[in-house]
Amino acid sequence: MILAVLTPSILVGLPNPSAADPVSAADSNGVSAAIKASVPEGGTPVVDEALEAAKAEAAKTGKRVPVPSQYTENMKVWANTDGKTLHAELSTGPVQLQVAGKNGKKTWKPIDTTIVKQSDGTFAPKRVKTPLTFGGEGSIHLVTAKGEDGKAGFSWARKLPAPKISGNTITYQDAVSTGTDLVITALADGFTQDVVLRKRPTGPLKVELPVTLPKGMSYAKASDGSPQLMSAYGGAARAPIALQALDALARLREGRRRRR
Repeated sequence: MILAVLTPSILVGLPNPSAADPVSAADSNGVSAAIKASVPEGGTPVVDEALEAAKAEAAKTGKRVPVPSQYTENMKVWANTDGKTLHAELSTGPVQLQVAGKNGKKTWKPIDTTIVKQSDGTFAPKRVKTPLTFGGEGSIHLVTAKGEDGKAGFSWARKLPAPKISGNTITYQDAVSTGTDLVITALADGFTQDVVLRKRPTGPLKVELPVTLPKGMSYAKASDGSPQLMSAYGGAARAPIALQALDALARLREGRRRRR
């Protein structure tokens, strides 16, 4: 029986958790504002042969045709059946990534947050915007991310137990205390962390996550007093950090609002 779930949303030097729900679609030439420009400086139009071919096929078959040449990580585009206009679906977070094949050619592949075990004993989601690794049994490295600035991550105060994997979640049973689990959920561009109470604690619970930062980076305070990640040059490296904790009831209400 789960008594409570505490969900701290931690936005630091690691990728920010973000939803990937479609937020808009267009079925007119106005969608071109969100698509790559086809008229360079000088005013001479550049013909996108793949786009024109998709328009022709859509008009011929009476079915919408995808146009990968116009895709972005957050947007998919189709040619409409009138052979003239386009349809686009935009998401608030990445839904696909360009992946190079064995021949070096890049194609779009859907985000896959399924967590799998790696050869070195760590765990990682299959295909996400920023690669993450999660610690295996006996590790003290909870989450590690590699970026342009180097490695960043969170540690655990003691060795992690053997994790249980289910889809895009990894559960470290009794990691916090007896009857209290640590659950990490992989997202398209980041992760969330839950503290799950399976039994009533006998005393206060304390969760500490020591942070590892890329070389030269440090923490300071923004003008409003919130934590601020600073670069090696003394400037702000990210937006001020937002910390949020939700209990199970608050998260349930939030989920209901999203489904409306």
